[in-house]
Amino acid sequence: EAAEGLVQAQDDLEAKEREYIVHSAERNKEISKLRNEANDTKDISVRMEKLQQAIALEKANLEEEKQIAAERLRITIETAKKEKDTSDETQKKIAEQKAALYEAEQKYYDGTRRLAKELAAEEDKITKALSKQEQQIYKNTTAELTRQKFQKQHLQLVMKTYEILGKTEDPVYQRMQQQLTIIDEEIAKSEKTLAPLLAKPNAAIIVILCLPNMN
Repeated sequence: EAAEGLVQAQDDLEAKEREYIVHSAERNKEISKLRNEANDTKDISVRMEKLQQAIALEKANLEEEKQIAAERLRITIETAKKEKDTSDETQKKIAEQKAALYEAEQKYYDGTRRLAKELAAEEDKITKALSKQEQQIYKNTTAELTRQKFQKQHLQLVMKTYEILGKTEDPVYQRMQQQLTIIDEEIAKSEKTLAPLLAKPNAAIIVILCLPNMN
């Protein structure tokens, strides 16, 4: 049964890798289109909307690369354990895949920071449309929302590991589900606080979501 599971996992991974080749190319094409449209418009709200869409697609590419690298490594390690394979060749393969995962993770975190800075620079240009009090509310709330989004993504990544390992009945996983519900409620409150500012006719404000929306 374990052997069949690994064979199926390998088949699924290969299918996901093929899909990624196509999907990433499609995303890159759309990213280029959205960024060109953002650069061509003088409407700041349209520009921010286009940039957000492009950045979400870039983050999707980074996230999928990281997931594929992690699953490739997991399958190799599990297969080696099952077959009691301790050969130098297998150990080298595992080391290379670990390095590839670390590189994918670094690329992901560097990329998300770069994209967050890009949106922050755009946001800087438009916060001046708010009063000082509104600016403070906006900055405090978006900072809190950013923290909540990071917390949510970290929790989801840990939960993903439990799901891959088939441990969804584990009490720890159940507690994480409850915590995720609480975080979603906190995010909703933050977004509700921002709603009046988003609705201001003279302030084209877009909430910065520093991490990919994983709802």
